[in-house]
Order: sequence, then structure tokens, then C-alpha cells
Amino acid sequence: MQRIRTHWFILAVLAAVLASGCGFHLRGQVKLPYGTVYVSGARDSGLVIALQRVIRNSDAAKLATSADQADGVVDILSEQNSKVILSLSGIGKVRDSAAVV
Repeated sequence: MQRIRTHWFILAVLAAVLASGCGFHLRGQVKLPYGTVYVSGARDSGLVIALQRVIRNSDAAKLATSADQADGVVDILSEQNSKVILSLSGIGKVRDSAAVV
């Protein structure tokens, strides 16, 4: 009886090891097909500022100073921020909400 339990334990550990080694891993940085990228949009836009900062700090591409000098252009036409109500309390007060960008 003890031998059967040992075999089942070894089989369970082996199954767990095989299932955990499925090869999942995060993608990491994406290599852009452009050497230089220009980001255009509203100067005070949080999305434009964040995208410029990410490209500036990235090794994948350089941030161009004008669209004429860039291999690729990202044009942010509009940006909308809103709040979605997820749940209400019993008296109708907002209990949970999520910001949607």
C-alpha cells in the first residue's frame, strides 16, 4: 500500500513539473521596424508624453524631432478619459469604478 502511494506521489510531482514547464514567458520589448519614430499629437496629452518617453528610453528605435526625419510616424488624433461604474452600494452610492483611457 505504501508503494502505491509513493508511485502516485511521484506521478503527481512529475505531472506538476511538466505542466509548469509549458514554455510561457513574457514577450519583453518589441523590435520596431523603424529606425526613427516621430510621435505627433497634442503637446499636453499624457499619452503622447508617455509614448515619447518610452521610445526615447528604448533601444528599439530613436525619437525623431520632426516627421520629415522619421522612418515612421505615430499620429495621436484624440484621447478620451472616462470613468466606468463597476458596482453600487445598496443606497446607490458608487462603490467601485475603473478609469478607462
